[in-house]
This record gives sequence, structure tokens and C-alpha cells, in this order.
Amino acid sequence: MVREFSIPGLTQSIRDLELSGDGLRAQEVTPVHQDLSDREQLSLIADLISREENVWDLVEVDQAWFDSVYSLVRFFDELGDGAKRGVVEMLCALLAQCVRGVSKPPDDTDMDALKTSLKVLVYLLAKICVDEEQRCVAATEVAATQRKGRGTRKPSKSTSPSYSWDNCRAMALDALLGTLRVKDAQTGETRLLDFGSLWDCGLPEESFLDLFWRVGETLALENAKLVTAASDEMQAVLEDLICIPVHVFHGTLSHVVAASFSHALTKSETMPVFVARVLRRLVDVHEDDRLPREVILEVGRMETHEASKDAAGVKNLGTFVEELASQLPALALSNLSVLIPHLNAHAYPLRCSVLKALGTIVSNLKSSETVEEATRDRLLDLIGERVHDTSSYVRAVAVSVFARLHEDEALPLTHMHVATDIASERVLDKSSLVRKQAIACLCCLLERNPYSDRLDPEFFKARIMEAQADLDALQPSSSSNAEDEQSADIKTEPEPGSQNATALLDEEGVEDTSGEEEQMQDARESDDVEDEDNDEGDTKASEPEGEDHDVDEQVPKEEPEDSAENQAKVALLGKLRYFKSALGFTARMSHACEQAQALVCSKTVTDVLESLRFLCAATRFKLPAAQDAVRGVLALVWDERESGRIKKELLETFELVFISEPVLVGRVTKRKLYPEDTIVQNLIDLVLQTTLSELTSLDRIIAELVNPSGTLGRLALPRGVLEQMWQRVSQDHEANPREARAAICLVCMASSSSQSLFERNPGFVSEMLDLAESAASKDLVFAQYCFQTLVQVMQNRALADRQGERVERSVTALLTAQTHLESKTKDADWYAAAEVAINLLVLTSPRADLACARILRKMHNKTFQASGRVSAAALSRLFFLVGHAAVQLFVYAEDLCSESKRVRKGKEDAKLKQQSMAEREEMTMLGAGGDSADDREEMILKRIAEVELVAPQSLLGTYVPLLVSVVSASQRASKVRRQEAEDAPDTDADLDDKVTTGAKSSQETSSVLVESAVLALCKIMCVSQSLCEKHLQLIFTVLRDSPDPSVRSNIMIALGDLAVRFPNTIEPFTSQIYRRLRDPNVGVRKTSLMVLTHLILNDMIKVRGEVSEIALCLEDPDSERIRDLTRLFFHELSRKGTNPVYNLLPDTLNKLSAEPALAGEHFRTIAKFLLQFITLEKHVLSITDKLCNRVFAATGLPPGAEEVESLETLQDLKLCRDLTFCVAQLKHSEKGLKKLSDPLFKLYQPLLADEEIHGHILAVIRKSRQFCKAETRKLLDDWETRMADLREGQMANQATTDKARRRLAKKKGTSNKKTRASTKTAQPLRAANESKRRSSRRTTAKSKTEKKQRDEDDEDDEDEDLYVDAESEGEVQLQI
Repeated sequence: MVREFSIPGLTQSIRDLELSGDGLRAQEVTPVHQDLSDREQLSLIADLISREENVWDLVEVDQAWFDSVYSLVRFFDELGDGAKRGVVEMLCALLAQCVRGVSKPPDDTDMDALKTSLKVLVYLLAKICVDEEQRCVAATEVAATQRKGRGTRKPSKSTSPSYSWDNCRAMALDALLGTLRVKDAQTGETRLLDFGSLWDCGLPEESFLDLFWRVGETLALENAKLVTAASDEMQAVLEDLICIPVHVFHGTLSHVVAASFSHALTKSETMPVFVARVLRRLVDVHEDDRLPREVILEVGRMETHEASKDAAGVKNLGTFVEELASQLPALALSNLSVLIPHLNAHAYPLRCSVLKALGTIVSNLKSSETVEEATRDRLLDLIGERVHDTSSYVRAVAVSVFARLHEDEALPLTHMHVATDIASERVLDKSSLVRKQAIACLCCLLERNPYSDRLDPEFFKARIMEAQADLDALQPSSSSNAEDEQSADIKTEPEPGSQNATALLDEEGVEDTSGEEEQMQDARESDDVEDEDNDEGDTKASEPEGEDHDVDEQVPKEEPEDSAENQAKVALLGKLRYFKSALGFTARMSHACEQAQALVCSKTVTDVLESLRFLCAATRFKLPAAQDAVRGVLALVWDERESGRIKKELLETFELVFISEPVLVGRVTKRKLYPEDTIVQNLIDLVLQTTLSELTSLDRIIAELVNPSGTLGRLALPRGVLEQMWQRVSQDHEANPREARAAICLVCMASSSSQSLFERNPGFVSEMLDLAESAASKDLVFAQYCFQTLVQVMQNRALADRQGERVERSVTALLTAQTHLESKTKDADWYAAAEVAINLLVLTSPRADLACARILRKMHNKTFQASGRVSAAALSRLFFLVGHAAVQLFVYAEDLCSESKRVRKGKEDAKLKQQSMAEREEMTMLGAGGDSADDREEMILKRIAEVELVAPQSLLGTYVPLLVSVVSASQRASKVRRQEAEDAPDTDADLDDKVTTGAKSSQETSSVLVESAVLALCKIMCVSQSLCEKHLQLIFTVLRDSPDPSVRSNIMIALGDLAVRFPNTIEPFTSQIYRRLRDPNVGVRKTSLMVLTHLILNDMIKVRGEVSEIALCLEDPDSERIRDLTRLFFHELSRKGTNPVYNLLPDTLNKLSAEPALAGEHFRTIAKFLLQFITLEKHVLSITDKLCNRVFAATGLPPGAEEVESLETLQDLKLCRDLTFCVAQLKHSEKGLKKLSDPLFKLYQPLLADEEIHGHILAVIRKSRQFCKAETRKLLDDWETRMADLREGQMANQATTDKARRRLAKKKGTSNKKTRASTKTAQPLRAANESKRRSSRRTTAKSKTEKKQRDEDDEDDEDEDLYVDAESEGEVQLQI
């Protein structure tokens, strides 16, 4: 009789069968040595099978046979490839024979022996599967590691999978599954093996059943490829190995399998997917949901509070929740109360997964007819609540779930506005990830909206009014006030994002109904029909029956009768609800466009890119706010972040908005060009709506689009579009001058990058000159763009040949035109056109100096006519031409010198190649060649500038005395007005008002003349250094005294050019340039800041202590733009390699603290901003040391002093407080904390009695405790204790000192009473002196004011001789 076989666990070693015990055990183990050949190993297996031939029909296990088979399995890894396959085939065949014996046993069969055989064979085969899978996975990992390393060691025989374990695996798993599920040979049907013949009540022992499901679970856990890459048949076998035992013997295995699954979920990334498939197979195939419910309960009981210790496990748990909702949405919904608590889990990945699961459940509910809509709405509310989660990842997932639901058409119309409000609100989230998902959600809601492809609010408002009028006609009783209510309803559309989204939805009266998908489809069809009939005024629309959403409060709720009138009323109500909902959606999307436009200024690149994509989509839907926003983002063309990624995205957005449209071809989105006339009209409309700054950005965009080798790498603007633009210019310039002006502007923009239009059509050059000449007296802006286009085109010398005389005639016609002299707008246009015209003249004329001289003489003759009277406007134009001609001729001379130098260098290089090496060395030793020639050319250029251009005997030089006279006269007039105002006994504010008021009348008549004169003089000074040195003091005097802000702004711009041209000459006046940062006019301050920014960042002037004047602009009270420019300046300055902010910071902080007009909170704001640039540890240590030393120096105490008698006796207590505050703002390392607590402690120790200083030091300690180590925390505790002890003693000493001072003051008060009587006799004498002072007060007011002004001017030593008396300048007297 065969003994009973006790099955050990699969996780235990097979060697446990060699231990003594009850039942069948291995007694004689025969080792299978590795040195045996495959033939010898196969012979052992053949002998083993031959011993069982007498019982082959019915397998029986005796001790000898068991010992032999056990030995083969025990040493399975030592077998050869053929022997391994032979053992697996033998066990599979024996197991199949045993199963057949159980299915149809003979009459004399020993069922106990058969049961033992079945248990042995199943165990041995399952053990081979588990052990061999682990060995093959380990061998694969070793091989992968060796491929990554240097070695290529050949794997050992024991780990070689060359015998194809994949085939053996399939064979073994099929054999194990065949043990559970027997296939009838005749009918082909499968049935469960009759375990009742082997076990009582048909219930096998648990250890036997564990063999099946544990094999499936272990293989899936060990080898991830079986879950992700295996065939469907293999996956079905693994799943059935678990499902069949669990389904049949649920009471025995359910708890064990559920616990094992919940443990395995956290151990592998693929197990969540596998377990979800197993549970789905149980439900779908076996119609058994008991195990899935138990697994869900186990998952719900899991603790996730210590997620940091097992982050991967928590992530895998979340993946299972997602897969469960995807595979079994109905079951997940019924057990949602178990999963919902995980929304409050500490681990954010689990919260994200639960949110995704909720979204999947809602998405599957759209096809469910049994779930109530209230359940769906509650799930959506749960998702919406998570947009306020503390984790940015959870918020991002919550927003993305709404987008996915809308893509799946599972978002009900009642929540359309809610999702829009949520996404619009999250656009302003502090996390870039959430902002990205919010904008993507808005794009999805917009592109798949159920309303229309044109979201024009005016269109929907008109339709609402029409529908309401038709409804009122059917309801005469309510028509009296219906129109007023409707108009009020439209005007009171709630502002998006101003309140809770649900409340907004309730105000619109949106109700939940069924059949929403049909409603949205019919609404689209209705809107399409109405769009087609919009021109004919047709308001008919097809509305589905039963549509019941967005019910307005004024609409009656009773059910309509079956009549034509009631049916018409229902249709009108449906239209009214539809258009109101569409109007609300449009308003929300318009608000989102404004937020996206603000987001393009973000420092995060993804924010900018997503905002551009949203605005592009919004523009296609004709949102007015989007069209305005697109113009506002044109400045991004100058953004070069991430190798021009933003710039490229902007160009593609521009192309999709104005040039082409996206078209889906198959699965690929391609661009389809608009018709050429449509593109031209789009661009013209854009030009007509842009501002000057937007026009500058548009210029760069058009230049990129017409350049095939530009950022996009292709020609985005077709050449035919330029032809269409030229037709608009040549044909419509008289009929439609406004559009013709925009068209020539676009042609000018395109010509800056490509002259292909004029290269293909050379006759266009002459035609454009004719257009410019004809427009000289009619449309100066059109003429300006014509000349500017010609400047771009004639850079190509082939197009500029033989055009000099023609250009001169057109330029002369423009400059000498006498029309519109009194119009300020036309006068300003003349200056812009004249500047471009002079540029074109110098570019095309073979003798630019002679051409300019001829034009100047004509202008001179027209200005100084025979009557003797000179017009201020005409003279200002003459001055402008003089100054601009001087600059352009100098540039022309520089170009000629550069060309001469280039030719000379070419000849020298050619000659050098012909010389031998010895001749080259000889020439080098003699110093002949390049340097002397370069110096000679520099001297020639200087002679041209000083002698031939602006010398007194030259044409331009003859105007210099006249310019100086006009500038000096204006300065004298300003000085007289200010002097008269100063003589009056008024306050400083009244003085400035009087100076400004007195200057108004004069400014109205001569401001343009003075501006032109000053600007011309500055331009001439840029040409000649001698003239610059001679008249520079006059310019600074005018800068100080001129009441006209435009004059001061122009001088500041000119001084920037002079600083570049003659830096050594301007260097002594640097402080006066900085002083304009305190100018009372905002425009002058802004201009001064921009000039200084340019000079400093380009190293034109040295950065000194005056940088504190720029720092004061961080708190400019009048202009946010100035504050932004100042921040940008310091950001750019901090990037320079010499660390200028670090070097200048101590002196800057000292000067800012001493500034009397700077409030304490403003100082702190500026200091915080500047200190953020100190990031390196060595810089922090150095700044801390410097600031602490300055704190002690500000006390005025002798070196080594540890205490002060009284805080009132300190030299500068305010500076001490300010600098200590700065020390507290630095990010101190552990080394810095040690330095502050010991070596530097003595520097601020005497000031601990001051409450503010003590608080700053305590702030350093509190901030440092958040990140310090244990030893550093002890240092901080000792430091704080030491400070507290010293502060207590100082406070006591301060109290004693103050008490003694009060006593002393009391004694002095008693002595003062005695002297008071003697002072009464001196009162008559004091009265007489007071009378004398009153009489002389008025006479001394003027001298005091002059002294005060001199004190202000003498603030810096170098300012003493910066200004001149205007009376000594100029000898020409003008009467205008």
C-alpha cells in the first residue's frame, strides 16, 4: 500500500522531501552529475519509464519510482537540454494518463494510490515550472548586465535557456490546466475533473489546490513578459489556473487568494494589470464576483500613511485601482464606498489613481441605463473638489479627467460650464503642470464644443433676442415685461471665475436630463442650419423632442399639450436654452483667452507654448477676445529661450491663424493654405489694428515667414501673396488709401528679408518711386513706407544702379512740400518720412554729400524767404535735416573707409601669398603694412568728420552757430521763468507749478523748434569730438533747466549715443545722467533708465555707487513699467561674469539707507530684491562679514566696545537696523551660522537691546532651524541663549541710564526757571532784532535760493564746471 503524500509549499525547497516524516518521502536520492552526456541522461529516463510499463495504463507510485523521479527533479538544473525536455514531457504524459484514469477508472482501481500519484505529479510539475521560471529570469538579467558592461562572459550551462523553456512552459501549464478541466474526446466539451472520486465530498485539500493558482500567480510575478507580451492563449491559461480553483472551491481559497493578491499588488508593476484581468475573467467567463469583491475590500483596508517607505507599492496599488475601474467599471462603482477613502490618502499617486478611476467609471456610465444621473453628478463633483488638492499632481489629474471625459463624449452638458470654470481657474495655478493641463482642457472643451464653430457673443445675443421675441408672441400675457427681463438677463451674464461654478450653473437654470448626446448632435445641426440662413434672417432650427436642459426661470414648467402651438413653444424654449448656454460658454472662453494672454509672460516655457496653442484654437472659433490676444503675443518673436522654441511656436501659430488652416488627412494633420486674397486681407486687417510696438514685432514675423532658411526652415508665405499685396498698393492707393498704406507696410516688412518680388519685377522700383513722389503732398505715411521699402530693396546694388537722380527728385519733392505745415499730426509724419528719405538718398546717390547739399540749399531758400519772416515749423524742419544729414554722411564716410580697408586688405593678402617666408619676416620686422595703414585711414575719417562735414567753413558747419543760439535762447528763457518763480515767496510745489504754467505758452509755439535744434546739435556733436567738447556743458545745462519733458528725453537719448562715441568726454558727467532718474516726469525717468541700462550692460560706462539711483526705481511711485525695467536691468546685470551686483551691494545698501525720501518698507522691498542675487556660499559669507562690520562702524563706538550707554547716543541707528535686516535676508549655510554666532557676534553685540535688531538676528536662527543638523541645532540653541542673557543685562543698564537722564533733566529744568526772569529784560532787544530780520527777509530770499541751488549743484566735486551761462553761448540773435 502506497503511503500518503504530504504536499510541501511551492516556496519551500524541494529538499524538504528528503527529511524524515510521515507519508511518502525520498529515501534513495541518485545524483545526476553534470559530466554525464545527454545520451546517458536520456537512458536513465528511459529506464525509469520502462519500469512502469506494466502499470502504464494506470500510474502507481512506489518508493523506487518516486526516488528516481524525485532525483531527476531535484537535479533538474544539472540536466542537459534534451534531458530537461524529456523530464517535462514524461511528467506531462504521466499526469495526462493519471487524469484519464481518474475520469474513467477501472473497477479494481486503488483510488488512494491514484490520488497519491496525482498529487506527486502535479507537485513535481508545478515545482519545475516555478524554479525554472526563476532561473531563466535570473539568467536573462545576468546576460543584460553583462551586455552593458565590458565583459562578455559566456553564461553557464545551468542558467542557459537554450532548450526553449517557452515551449516547455506552455506544455507544463497545459498539463496542469488539463488536471482541472477535462475535455471529452467524443463531444469536445470541457468539464471539471471529478474530484469526488478521490476526496470525500469532492473537496481536495488546500495544499493541492494551492499548487494551481500559485503557479499562475508566481509565473506572472516573476516574469513580467508573461503579462505584457505573452500571447492571448498563454494569458488565458495563467488566468484559468487561478480562476477555476477559486470559482469551484471559493470557500476554501477565496480568503487566501485575496490576501495573496493584495500582497502581490505592491511587489511588481505588472501584477496590478494581471490581477485585474483575472478578476475580469472571473466575472465575465465564470460569472463569479465574490473574489473581486474580497480583493477590493483588502485594497480598501490597506494603510498608506507611510507611503514614503514603499512608494513603489503605493504606486502599484493605484495602478490596480485604475485597471479595476477600466476592466470592471460596474463592480468598481458598486464598491466605490471602499475606494473613495483613498482620496484622502497621504500618498498623492494613490489619490491620482482614484481620480482616474472615477473618470473611467463616469466614462462608462454614458452607455448605462440603470445608473441614476444623481450618481454620475456626485462622481463629477468628487472629481471637481480635487482641483483644490494640496498636491499639484492631483490637481493636474483632476483637470485632465474632465478633458478626457469630454473627449469620450461622457461629460454631460450640465457640467460643461463647470468644467470650463474649473479649467479657467486652474490656469492661474502656482504649478506649471496644473497650468499646462488646464490649458489643454480648455483646448479640448473649445474644439469639441457642442454649440458652433463660431463663438461670437453678438451672434448668440441676437439669436436670443429673436427667440425671445418669437416666444413672447406665443405668450401675450407675459409679453409686457419679457423684453426687459431678457435684456437684463443678457447683461447680467456672470463673470467667469467670479464665484462657484455650480452656483453659476444654477443661475443659468441648467437642469439634468436624459438623451444629452442626441441633444448636442441636434443642437449642432440646428446651429449649422441657422448659420447658413443667417443672411436671409431665417431663424428656424430643428430641436429634438424631450430636450429639457438649461431651463430658464421664466419658462413655465407644465407639460405642453399635443397641439401645434405647444410644439412650437417647446421648440422655441429649446432654442432659447441652447443659445443662452452657448452665450455663457462663449463668455467663459473669452475670459480664458485673457488669462492665456497674461500667461505668455510666464518664465515657464510650457506655459507660453500651451497658451499659444489655445489662442490659436480660440482664433479659429472667431472669439473676439482671442483675436485681440493674438496681437498681444506678437512680441514673443523676440524670445530666444530654448534655442528659439517659443519663437518657432509663435510663427506656427501665426501661420495657422492668418495663412493656413489645419486639415485632417487620414490620421495626419496637414496645413491647407487660404486663398491668396484671403491671406492678404487677413494681414491687412491685422496691420490696421496693431500698435507701434506690435507693428515692430510683426515686421520680424513677416521677415521670418518669407525667408526659406529662417526659423521654420520653409517658405511659409507664398510668393503669390506678395504679388497680391503689390496690386493693392498700386491700384488701391487712391481709392482705398488706408488699406493701401497697410499693404505697402507689409511689402516693406517682406522686403527686409527677401527682395524676390522686385528681383522678379525690376520695374516695380520705378513705379514705387512714382507712388512716393505722388504721395509726398497727400499721404506722408504712405510715402514713408515707400521710401523704407526702397531702402530695403536697394541694398541689392543691381536694383539700385542708375536710380540716383530719380531718387533725388522724389526725395526733394517730399522734403520741400509746403502742405500740412500747421497740422501737428502731419508734421510728425513729415519727420518720419524725411528721415527715411535721407537714408535712401545717401544709399543710392553716387555723391551723397553733393546731393544732400543741393537739398539743404533748397530747404534753406524756402525757409529764409525774402519777406524776412521765418516760420518756426519750417526752421525746425531745416534743423532736423541738418542734424540727420550730418549723421548719415558720417556713416557714409565710415562705409567708404571700411570698403577701402577691405580692398586694401585683399590686395595685401594677395601680395603676401606671392612673397617668400624671408620677405614676410623682413616686412614684419620693419613694421610695414597693416597698422600704419589703419591709422592713416582713421586719420582720414577724423579729418572728414572734423573738417569737411561740420567745420565752420562747411555747409553743415554754418548752421552750428544758429543751432547754438536757438538752444541758448531757450535755456535763457527757462532760467528767467524759473528765477521769476523763485522770487515769489511760495512753497516748492507752487514754484514748480508756476514754472510749468509760465512755460506753456512758450512751449506751444517753440517746443518743436527747440526739440529740433537740440536734436540737430547733438547729432552734429556725435560727428565731431571738438564740437562735443565745446557744447557739452550747454547740453547738460538745457537738460537741467528745460521745462519741456520731450527736450529732456531727447537729450538723454543723444547722451547715450555720445557716451558710445566719445566715452572719455562723457565720463565726468555721469552723475548728471544718473540724476535724471529723479526727474519729475515719468517719461523722462523711463528714457533715462533705458539709456543707462543700455550703457551699463554694454560696458559703455562704469558701474559705480550711483547704481543706488537705479535701485530707487524699483519703488517708483508712478510707473509699473519703470519698476519692471529696473528688475530686468538687475537680472541682466547679475548675469555678467564679474559679479557686479555682489561688488556694489554694500555701498548701494548704505546709500539707500541714508536716502531720506525712502520709507522703511520700501527699503526692505529693494533690499530683498537685491539680496536674491547673492547665491554662492562664498559671496554670502563675504557680504555677511562686510555688513556686520558696517553695522559696528555705524554705531560710532570705539573698537572692542561690548555695550552702549544708550541707543540714543548711537551715530546712525537706522543704518544699523537696515543692515541687520539685510543680514537676516541672506541664506546662511552652516559655516555662515558658525561665523555669525562667534567671530561676528561682537560686532552686533552692543545693539541687542534694540528690539528690531534683536528680532532680525532671531529670524536668522528661526529660519536656520528648519534645515540644520543636530549639531547645528545645538549651536543655534547656545547662540540664542547667549543673546538672551546679554540682552537682559543691556536692557537693565538701559533702564538705569534712562532714569539717571530723567533726573538730570529735572535738575536742569529747575535751573532754567531761575534764568527765565533775567530773559524778560532782554525781550525789547529781541523784538527790535526780530523787526530788523523781518524787514530784510524779502531781500535775502533770492540769495538763499541761489545758495540752496549751489549746494545742490556742488554735491559731487566734478559738477562744479558742468554748466555754462547761456548768455556766453552763441553770437547769432534770432527773432522768430
